[in-house]
Amino acid sequence: MQAQRGAGRRGSVRFLAAIAVASVASVSLAGCGATIERLPEGSLATWQVGVVHPSPPPPNACADDPAVESSLQSLDLPSSHYGYSLIADATESDAERVADCIAAGISSGNITIAPPASE
Repeated sequence: MQAQRGAGRRGSVRFLAAIAVASVASVSLAGCGATIERLPEGSLATWQVGVVHPSPPPPNACADDPAVESSLQSLDLPSSHYGYSLIADATESDAERVADCIAAGISSGNITIAPPASE
């Protein structure tokens, strides 16, 4: 994984693994648009947004959203996973805005929104 803006690598990898599992569970037909799934529980301290198998890649503007603290993408080409860690005081609305940005810029892919981990 290639980290951008210094995300915690181990936590991000766990999040991407959760995205991959969730994407298998979501129903999507290739070429029929992006799906957005909201996970009931997250594993990290902040809101997370991810996308698996986007086509084309998500717009760079999504990573530049003020609520995004860091982003990463897988090193395979084309990248099959993108992850966005939001700032500590981000809200569900912020996560939805980032997910909507991704959805608006891709024609297919599985987007996942994960809330902060329960204490």
